[in-house]
Amino acid sequence: MKNSWSLTTLFDILGYYGPIFLFVFVILQMHTSYYAVVFSVGYILNYILNEILKNLIREPRPDNPVPYDFLSKENKNVQSRGYGMPSGHVQMVAFASTFYALYHKFHNVFYTIFAFWLVFITAYQRVKYRRHTILQTMYGAAIGALFAYIIYVISKKSGV
Repeated sequence: MKNSWSLTTLFDILGYYGPIFLFVFVILQMHTSYYAVVFSVGYILNYILNEILKNLIREPRPDNPVPYDFLSKENKNVQSRGYGMPSGHVQMVAFASTFYALYHKFHNVFYTIFAFWLVFITAYQRVKYRRHTILQTMYGAAIGALFAYIIYVISKKSGV
């Protein structure tokens, strides 16, 4: 497949780099350093949780991953390592999207929809390139959202 810039390519890139992109986006939207730190620590803890869950569940990734057609020739066949359940990419963007929505109390509808749309795009990209199954991405989304909710509630009860 020829590497050309299209809407599909843009979605693939957003899905692939979604966790990094959304982390930066959410940090830039924080109005207080307290919540920027809470979000950052929660993000790191979410990553650790994902690694623990993958090693406890030990569900393999799908066979025969599809090469990334939007990466350079050298990186096109990069292989995902480790187990597949739950999807780390999706868990990270679901955490960031949920924390963002809770922090802003869903007031900025456009950004909130954009953040949750990125969860869908990331999940789609992970399934499309056979890095995860649909179920692995669904569990990643649920765990990331739930963990964000827990971190946000704890931060609110801490009194800042």
